[in-house]
Amino acid sequence: MGTRATLNTSALAALAAAGLLALTLGAAGCGSTGSNADASAAGGPGDGSLPAQDLTTSLEKLFEPDLWRLVELDARPLSMPDGGPPPYLVFEVEGDRVHGFAGCNQFSGGVEARDDGRIRFKETAATRMSCAESVKGIESVFLAALDGADNFRVVDRVLELRRDGMLPLAVFEAVYGDD
Repeated sequence: MGTRATLNTSALAALAAAGLLALTLGAAGCGSTGSNADASAAGGPGDGSLPAQDLTTSLEKLFEPDLWRLVELDARPLSMPDGGPPPYLVFEVEGDRVHGFAGCNQFSGGVEARDDGRIRFKETAATRMSCAESVKGIESVFLAALDGADNFRVVDRVLELRRDGMLPLAVFEAVYGDD
């Protein structure tokens, strides 16, 4: 599925600095301010989201797999008509880009993802192939989920795209070259 994205040196340095800052604040007993306040803005304790210290590594985890395969859409398990391939995302570190398959059409666009769990897909464009109506419906909801997402979380091999205060809009599983 293409080449595997790798973090560039400046991104790794920023992640390391954020992790060191989180450890320093935690050791100083500042857990109720700073990054925890940011975490509550993106969803905090009690709503099933990640604790603040886990959010500092979410960005790095976003780029680890070769692709993210859609498994749940609009709070329902995904079932593709006629056994067709499911939609997927590929995050590209270079150029802050994303591309993938929406169910019938290929798509690409920009993405802004931050280590506090915020995300924004922008200028997403898709091909316009003729598709079965059942697939068009899935594709439409999938692309709307990308457009509506404003935060994400990664736990183990699962990526959730969310909108504040809502259930996940889309849930993906990580796919690696050896899967």
